[in-house]
Amino acid sequence: MKWESLDIRQFSSSDYIAAYQHLDDVKRAKVERTRQKKDRLRTVAADALARRMLGKAMGCAPEAVCFAYSENGKPTAIGKYELSISHSENLVVVAIHTGPVGIDVEHIHEVSPRLAKKYFCADENFYIFGHEPHDVDFEQIPRDDVRLRFFEIWTAKEAYLKSIGEGLSHLRTINTTTLPFERHLIENEYLVTIYY
Repeated sequence: MKWESLDIRQFSSSDYIAAYQHLDDVKRAKVERTRQKKDRLRTVAADALARRMLGKAMGCAPEAVCFAYSENGKPTAIGKYELSISHSENLVVVAIHTGPVGIDVEHIHEVSPRLAKKYFCADENFYIFGHEPHDVDFEQIPRDDVRLRFFEIWTAKEAYLKSIGEGLSHLRTINTTTLPFERHLIENEYLVTIYY
């Protein structure tokens, strides 16, 4: 498994123009439907990063990489690699692997503990708060360590669901405390979690 990140502030307008020319019809349609300029930039930058990584791994030019998409829209490189893409704020991340892979990145920010109550199971809430859920004040603003553990669980759920090609409607049905993940904290600002 390999993964890389790209700060979109380092992706110039000439990079965007060059990368846009290599988008396949599916990605180009997605970009054209996207209203926000930053979202279009993230989509194009992520595609360029994925093509560069896959081209290097497959020994071909990035523009020669072809993608196929599952029913849920999960991309794979035609050949032997699966990939996963995520973005948050100014960071895009891509993971490639010869088997199923899921990656998620989140910008660490203030978050309501009520989200944990709504989407996380009892074991996950215990991991985050250090108490049984019935003893947690879900209205209190979490400390930094609690907030980081919240994002560890959130990104783990998203990475796992991406690896199996399922949507976020299954967030509450999985217990990520029993699964192995690879995690990376980038500049104490972004948390990247990978499942493969």
